[in-house]
Amino acid sequence: MSYTKICNINLGLDLEQLKAKPEKQYEGLNNGMLRYYQLSDMSILNNIPMFSTIRPDRVLIAEIDGSGSIGPHIDHGPSCVLNYYARSNHAMTMFYRIKENAKPFIAEGEDVAKLYNYEDLEMYDCFTASDNDIYLLDVTKVHAVSSPRPGSRLFLSYSWDKHSYEEVLNNILNSNINWN
Repeated sequence: MSYTKICNINLGLDLEQLKAKPEKQYEGLNNGMLRYYQLSDMSILNNIPMFSTIRPDRVLIAEIDGSGSIGPHIDHGPSCVLNYYARSNHAMTMFYRIKENAKPFIAEGEDVAKLYNYEDLEMYDCFTASDNDIYLLDVTKVHAVSSPRPGSRLFLSYSWDKHSYEEVLNNILNSNINWN
C-alpha cells in the first residue's frame, strides 16, 4: 500500500494565516509550483490532533500553485507524510512502479537523483483528496500530483524521516486517539 485515507475532519485552521518563512520550493510542469512554509505559530499544534503518538520530525504548510503538475519523484528526507488537505483543489496524487532501465535525475538544489520521466514509469494507484481529508502517504514510492484546475492545493504536512509508512500507519490505527 502506498497511501491510506485516515479520515475527513475540519481542523478549523486558516493555513493562509499560518504560513511563515518559506522553506523549499520545487518547480513542477506546466506552471505547477510546490512550496513549503514554516508555521507562524507552532503552538497551534497543541490544539489539533497529532494522529500518531510517534512525533513527526517536521510540520510544514505545503502549497501547490497553478494548474499543472509536480512530476514523478521520491521525496527528499521523509519516508512518510500525513497530509491534511485544507484546500484540495481536486488535485490527484498518483503512484508509479519504476520500469526496468529507468534513469532518475537530480532536482535543482538537491544532490540525489529522485526525479523520473513519465515514460519510465507505470501508474498503479491514485487518489483525489477532498477538502479536510487526511491521508498518510509512503513518499519512498514514486508519486506525482496533477492539478487540472487553476488555484492552489493547500495542506498541513506532518513528516517522518526515521519511521516507515507501515510503522506510522500501525501506530495511527492502534492508537486510541479520537479524531472527531
